[in-house]
Amino acid sequence: MPSSCKFAEIGCDIKDEKHEDERLIKHMLLLCNEIKSLKRSLEKINKMPEKINNDIPVNHVKHDNLIQEQKFIWKITNWSEKIKLAKDKKMPWQLSPSFYSKEEMGFHLIAMIAPFGYSKGFGKSLAIYVEIIEGENDRLLEWPFSKNINFTLFSQNPSINQNQSINFEIKENELPNENKYRRQPKKDKPNQSFGIIQFCSLKDLENYSKNDEIYIGINIS
Repeated sequence: MPSSCKFAEIGCDIKDEKHEDERLIKHMLLLCNEIKSLKRSLEKINKMPEKINNDIPVNHVKHDNLIQEQKFIWKITNWSEKIKLAKDKKMPWQLSPSFYSKEEMGFHLIAMIAPFGYSKGFGKSLAIYVEIIEGENDRLLEWPFSKNINFTLFSQNPSINQNQSINFEIKENELPNENKYRRQPKKDKPNQSFGIIQFCSLKDLENYSKNDEIYIGINIS
């Protein structure tokens, strides 16, 4: 059975192994498009304070000892340095690797956090947002996006009595109504981000960092 092309992840659908040396131009074009897409994403992150404007109410934030299995675990290293950069407004946002929801044909998303807070939460609370981005399954999915989104900040405290992670869920019926957040995204028309400004206080956040790392789980259901 022929193996997939090493460029399959960025759009090549040819499975013949011998084609790689013969399709250099096609592969270069795919790489260029991918680089342009990443550049647009980075530019968008830099301008994010102007675009993130859909804050979900905080009434669903809870502390929970029982943590559900997470589809995507985001390990954030050098946490103290990221807080400093955010505090100095040199790098107010951190962007996660992209990930897919748990279905066989899932939605493609990225997550982002403001380590020192954003807007009314600046200097007070951690903000966390998601954005639905262009993915390989988009033509087969039902739009607009309509799923529950669960965020978990994992505790790394070994104490049984204090081993509580912070959990927050945006239910399907609480998603933003505007089409710009939930539509099928396009490269020339990306979606806008949505999430929660006050996920947890910066003071409480100190208890969730160990070895200068924090872990955030994201589950789409």
